[in-house]
Amino acid sequence: NKDETLDELSALGLRHVGYGIPIELFGPFVESCVTVMLQLVREWPNDNVSTKLVWCPKDHAHQLQEKDIREHMMIEGFRWSIGLTARVLVRTIMDGSTAVMQAIHLDNPTRLRRALLDAPRTERIVWQLAVMVGSQSISPLFWALRSGAHATAKTMIEDILTIRADRDNYYYGVNELFEFQPNIADNILREAPFLAETLLDGLIWRSHK
Repeated sequence: NKDETLDELSALGLRHVGYGIPIELFGPFVESCVTVMLQLVREWPNDNVSTKLVWCPKDHAHQLQEKDIREHMMIEGFRWSIGLTARVLVRTIMDGSTAVMQAIHLDNPTRLRRALLDAPRTERIVWQLAVMVGSQSISPLFWALRSGAHATAKTMIEDILTIRADRDNYYYGVNELFEFQPNIADNILREAPFLAETLLDGLIWRSHK
């Protein structure tokens, strides 16, 4: 199913965002895969020994020996499919590489604060809890905890649970925190138990009165 495949590739691309993979590596990766596949294809038996020149069925722009047609078409088909996969991943990485995710990759709280300066107050919390690409999403806060960027994770928890206000509304991210990451307490206790105090300190000041 095309849509399911695209969703799976988008999810894979978002994980690569968390890994901080440079998109410049995808070109060499594709060529490496093609090189390996070419060696495998050449090991398969080929009963066709004709050296007659025929037009390439793919583009009709150049001629090949008839015995090489099968190998050429298999490799070009593989090159097209792996290239398409790489392009989807590159697009996902470019769309998902927000300034917040880059700060997490570097574990740089200062860079995180600088990135959040551009966030509208109504979106500031969501920037730290969800990055959407297509129908797939990744939680920057969860990734910070999972990847060991604990200094940045601490800053994010403090920022999300800071009470802010303007002329119209108060902004406090506790509802969004448990909506986007309902297992936040479990995540913290598993990945960075020392941040439990930071979480509880942010929750303790909440009052409905």
